[in-house]
Amino acid sequence: MPIFLFAILFRRRNSIRNRIESSITFCFSSAAFISLSFGFNWLRIGDPFATGYGKLNFNTPIYEGIFGLLFSTGKGLVFYAPISVVAILGLRKVLQTAPYRNSVVIGLILIQLAVYGKFEMWSGENAYGPRYLIPVLPLVCILVIPLAHIGKQWLVGMWLAAITGFIFSGLMGKLMYFNAVYWNQQPGLLQDMDATALTAKQQYLAWNFQPRSSPLVLQLRAFPEFVANTFSRLSGGLGKLDQIPISYDDRIHWYARTINLDFWWAWWPAKSTNHFVYLFLVLPVALFYIGARGINNKLRYEEPIGTDAI
Repeated sequence: MPIFLFAILFRRRNSIRNRIESSITFCFSSAAFISLSFGFNWLRIGDPFATGYGKLNFNTPIYEGIFGLLFSTGKGLVFYAPISVVAILGLRKVLQTAPYRNSVVIGLILIQLAVYGKFEMWSGENAYGPRYLIPVLPLVCILVIPLAHIGKQWLVGMWLAAITGFIFSGLMGKLMYFNAVYWNQQPGLLQDMDATALTAKQQYLAWNFQPRSSPLVLQLRAFPEFVANTFSRLSGGLGKLDQIPISYDDRIHWYARTINLDFWWAWWPAKSTNHFVYLFLVLPVALFYIGARGINNKLRYEEPIGTDAI
């Protein structure tokens, strides 16, 4: 909110009156949504300022949290979204194309980094990649788009980064359920690292900063087992899933029992049910096609952006 308010107040093309009117509108609109959030917390928990998570501590050294979110082998954004590498390398050129607009975008990213870099669980625990940086991925793409008009080498770099991210981090994260891989490989990995004898802090450093314990590396290591189990199950080799257990812990392990394909529609033919459900795949596929065409047209035909026209 402070970044957006800053953008309204200091936009050069706005008159003083427009800045004041826009600021008032923005503040009242924001207050309405904040009130809804407080009201929801009050109805659910009895305290408008409670979130249901208990006490949250922001005691991580900010340099450690930000470095971990961006560059650690376990959670670093540059490994899970390689397009961010292009954004970092081209940051100076991007700021030259539209300094006002891109400064706002960078400000939004920096605030996200500053808040979650201080959070005690900045890594998101046993999650796949930097879960708290997912909201800034569209902002990273906004920073990258102008580079396509600066030179062919930047456009080639964007495509390479996008394809690499899609195949290695994106596809590996979507093909198989991460917790299935995590629970399957954790005991052997801890034994190999002799992490059972380490302190909690040492284990934390091992999980987040040692390459061989990276969730991305675990997914890649599990790929042969994933292929074998998927084909075995599709041919009836692994049998059907049992009924859903009653207890919460058993439900988690029930779902993550086997490392196999994590696409619900792939298993539908084996359940002898109506194939009408496949119509639900039409919408996301159509949206993907429309979005890809739109981005491609923008990259090919839009003139280079040299002003802060927002």
